[in-house]
Amino acid sequence: MPVLFEEQKAILAAIREFQAGKLDALRLAERVATFATRLDPEHQDDDLTSFVAVQSETDKYLIQDSIRGWHESVREQRETEYRQAEARYRPDITAAASALLRRWGAPA
Repeated sequence: MPVLFEEQKAILAAIREFQAGKLDALRLAERVATFATRLDPEHQDDDLTSFVAVQSETDKYLIQDSIRGWHESVREQRETEYRQAEARYRPDITAAASALLRRWGAPA
């Protein structure tokens, strides 16, 4: 297995949480995007850029904690939008995560 930077280790740990069902695809993208930008600031790595792109497209859905006080109809609409976005981007995130696992090795 190659020597990994701390960012790579953090990404692999997040992927492990995703695989264990502790993170959904949008939360994984959110977590990985920060590390991806540090590793690849020019966004030339397609797999890392996938996380950044998904996070950029879906960050508006990641305010789930703040919707608790919203009117029920608005809250339900936002939760539906979140689930739809998660389902839409899950295949892309799963593919990018799998590619990183192949490249860097299975998470510890």
